[in-house]
Parts: sequence; C-alpha cells; structure tokens
Amino acid sequence: MKSSAKTALPAITMTAVSMVLTLAVVLMWLGAVMPWYVALVVGLGIDGGWLATLAYDRRLAAQGDHNRAVALIGWGFGLLATGVLVVHALGEDSPGPWLAVAWLPIAAKLLWLVHGLWEQTALTPRALDEIRGIQQEARDEAAVARARLRAQAATETTRLRGRDGRRGARRTRPGPHCRPAR
Repeated sequence: MKSSAKTALPAITMTAVSMVLTLAVVLMWLGAVMPWYVALVVGLGIDGGWLATLAYDRRLAAQGDHNRAVALIGWGFGLLATGVLVVHALGEDSPGPWLAVAWLPIAAKLLWLVHGLWEQTALTPRALDEIRGIQQEARDEAAVARARLRAQAATETTRLRGRDGRRGARRTRPGPHCRPAR
C-alpha cells in the first residue's frame, strides 16, 4: 500500500459516505415540500460544491501550494452539510441515529486535513536515501573521532607512565623544584 493511501483512503471513504448521507437527507427533507428534482439539485449543489472545493484544494496541494480562502470554503461546505444533518436529526422522532452520523462531514474534512499534513511531511525515496547517507556519515565521523580520542588518551597514558617509570604512580610530596621560596 502506497504511504499516501494510508491517509487518503479513509478520507475518500468518509467523504463518499458523508456526501451520500447529505444527499439522502436533503432529498427526504426538502422532497416533502418541493419537487424531488429540485431537492436533488440542492443536495447535489451542496455535495458538488464541497467536492469541487476539495478537488481544487488537492490540486493546489499537489503543486505544493495552499489557499486559505479555498480551505475556508471547504470548511464552510463541511459545516453546511453537518448543519443539514443536525437540523434533520432534530426534526425526527428518533434523532439519535441521525445525530450519530451528523459529524461525518466534519470528520471527512479533518481526514483530508490529516492527509494534507501527511503529504507535506512525506519524504521522497531519494530524500530518505540522502538522509540515511548523512546519518551514516555522521556515525562514521563520530566513530573516527572516538578512535582518535582513545588513541590520544593511550598515547598520553604511555607518555606519563614513561616519565614516572611506574604504572599509576603519583607523587605524594612535591619535588625539590616545587618547594616554596623563603
């Protein structure tokens, strides 16, 4: 599974379910007071506006761009669809099931937001290889630096042992050249 599909598929699914529910509710709700084809046009207008805004937003994202107005319009359509579902639910004898799904348009919009963030932070295979190379180079340099420090420490230890003639010996009294002047 492609890495972007991990976030795109839930967003696509949630959007499709949300659009079907919104259209069904608009048809049931407005179909009782006006011809069904007018209710269908209203429902398709809400869903179509949301889908068109989403498509444009995705197109901008594919180009590495972002437009706040387009994002706000998309959120507006999501809130409108949620509002339609909530108002319909409150008019029903048993609003529970409708209220349970009324959040779907907002959830779909949030999933698209997560997908967009995922895409912004996703790295290409070339970039990942380059990062791995940089990390390996840094590990190599650190290992060389540690080896250099160990060698210098060993050299210094050998030099100090050679001067004292004893392993780990320390002078307890200062030598004649270190006596305080009187």
